[in-house]
Amino acid sequence: MNEEIFEEEVIEPIDDRAGAAAALEVELSTDITISDDELLNGNEDKKPEYFETLLDRLKDWATNEKILLHYQGVHFVQMIGENTYYIANDDGTISSFAGYQFDENAIKADEEIIQGYDGKYYFATQCPKQPLEELKLIKRAEINQARDNAEQGGFEYMGKVFDSDEISCIRMTCAAQAMQLATMSEENPTITWTCQDNSTIELSPSELLGLVVALAEWSNTCHQKATELKAQITQATSVEDLEAINWN
Repeated sequence: MNEEIFEEEVIEPIDDRAGAAAALEVELSTDITISDDELLNGNEDKKPEYFETLLDRLKDWATNEKILLHYQGVHFVQMIGENTYYIANDDGTISSFAGYQFDENAIKADEEIIQGYDGKYYFATQCPKQPLEELKLIKRAEINQARDNAEQGGFEYMGKVFDSDEISCIRMTCAAQAMQLATMSEENPTITWTCQDNSTIELSPSELLGLVVALAEWSNTCHQKATELKAQITQATSVEDLEAINWN
């Protein structure tokens, strides 16, 4: 006689946290867009900037110091307080930190955590200062950029401001050469030039040649100014000295 074997049906308890949280989401009018992966704070490939950005995003969703999160398909409410928790690297830098205890190994910070010049995070009292020589290199690059912006930003001539970008410089040179040739076959030739403010001006061959000369003088003025400022950078002995050196 064959006996039928009946397996008792196991009924899994219903996890209604998601449903309850969905109702809470409506109540708090909170838009949940953060993904599961973004909440895996323990991943080694995550950079400190990520945690700071994440925390800022979470704070934007705060209502009465509560933030509705979504993690592994389940919603829950995370309290955000005034404390900062962190995990440190072996070299003393901060590997990750947030305004809540995001990891069981996270330690409560006793002082402010700030980002250093090298992109790493430190306690405020332990943050290293950037070497003066590195700051000088940064300042030189800043002056060079300001020089280029000024040189290509336009110059004055005959009461007008003319463009001095690379294409405009080529146009001026070509036009001046063409006008010199035009004087051989045409009496009193002129050329209509569009200025930086979109107004126009009639230029004779000599005035157009003067425009090219004015362009060269403007370029030289910018480079002389940059050379003088970079000499000051070389002589600087403190951060304050460097901060006082500016193009304007």
